[in-house]
Amino acid sequence: MGLDVPTLAVMTVLVGMEIALGFLLVGRLLGTQPGLRPWILCAMTMAAGGLVWMAHGLLPELVLVLVSNGAIFCAMGLAWVGARDFCGARRTFLPIAAGLVPYLGALAYFAAITPSTRARVILAAAASSAWLFATAWTFFRRAPEGLGSSARIAAGAFAFHGAFQAARMFFPQKGGLSADLLLQGWPGVAVALELIVASVAILLTLVALVCHRLVRDLGRAARFDVLTGVLNRRALEQEGGRALQSANVMGLPCSVAIFDLDRFKHVNDTFGHQAGDAALRHVAAIVSSSLRQTDLLGRYGGEEFVVVMPGAGVEDARVAAERLRMRIASEPASFGRIQIPITASVGIAFGAREDLETLLSRADTALYRAKDGGRDRVIEAAA
Repeated sequence: MGLDVPTLAVMTVLVGMEIALGFLLVGRLLGTQPGLRPWILCAMTMAAGGLVWMAHGLLPELVLVLVSNGAIFCAMGLAWVGARDFCGARRTFLPIAAGLVPYLGALAYFAAITPSTRARVILAAAASSAWLFATAWTFFRRAPEGLGSSARIAAGAFAFHGAFQAARMFFPQKGGLSADLLLQGWPGVAVALELIVASVAILLTLVALVCHRLVRDLGRAARFDVLTGVLNRRALEQEGGRALQSANVMGLPCSVAIFDLDRFKHVNDTFGHQAGDAALRHVAAIVSSSLRQTDLLGRYGGEEFVVVMPGAGVEDARVAAERLRMRIASEPASFGRIQIPITASVGIAFGAREDLETLLSRADTALYRAKDGGRDRVIEAAA
């Protein structure tokens, strides 16, 4: 028994409504995620266009053609807008606005002046394939860091749908009314089945993309300090401990430096906590830009930063700490028009076969000596 095209058309509209509801639910849970709001609007607009198209026979043909096809055109454009937003590109609706008027004008011509369902199908398929290929290209070329695999899967789903829409321009189509799209035959069956499969596939890939980003962000939050972007205390202890073990296995020395910003409470009390946050970010940027690739920088707590330097001997650590101390003192932090002078006291410890906890304890003792000795200086722990 052959598949009934009108029944498949109804199923397509129902699937579109379910997808719109699915996106609404995801949006309620994860509404702040980039790209999600345009995709929710895309699903809702697509479902609305399908519902309007199902009203053929109840609405004037011209109104039916313009409203349903215009909604689908905008929905496809919103998918592209969401992809750009998700990938960190500037969100813009200008191509949708610029393309909608000439697109509707061409549809009106083939609906009211020279009625041709085939011509309208070619226009709709060409516009849809252009939006779909543009969305696929956005995912492929602008995939966010760490999300390349998921973005390529999404790009494949959109490219497959775009290729089908491009092929649809060559499908046979008779008649001049929208209802003629429901004529029994393989073109109608193929279009309905592909739209159902593609809609579900795109929904799943986009939700997977959003979830992948959440997992990535949670992973970063577990490792990095939110304010400064450097390793947090837990990650520093874990990665620093592994770095020391590797250095010990290879017979290499290792040094640790603790930087504590001098009179930081005074900075907060004088300029405000936002200025203090800016100062912490400034110091983290200075230190991280001056380290070797093998060094590890972490915020150890409050205004304290720790640098683990695998392979660095005591002289190397002393020179590096002194250079960083001088940079911090000579480059005040900026907060608006305010220049905030900052100095740091530094305690360093060197060891050949000591664990991180021991080195940190010795460096902390040296740091207190630097504080007691007048601040803004580097003190080496006793051997």
